[in-house]
Amino acid sequence: MTILTVFRSRLKAGVEDVYNALAEEASVLARQTLGFVEEKTFTAADGEQVTIGRTQLYSEYRVYTAEVDYSQSFAVDALS
Repeated sequence: MTILTVFRSRLKAGVEDVYNALAEEASVLARQTLGFVEEKTFTAADGEQVTIGRTQLYSEYRVYTAEVDYSQSFAVDALS
């Protein structure tokens, strides 16, 4: 069984340095969790991110957790 957790957020203005330090600590802890596979952070042009956090840093956030029952992937490298 694969569990997928997605955390979408926007940082408050002026908290980037605090966020970066906390994000690194959280990343270290997450990698030590049994079953951890991978972590990625994406930032859109409008500042929305997919990652981890608290209300002192974010103007908004949402967490989605789901059991993955189907997965499909594609990679150009696999074709060559």
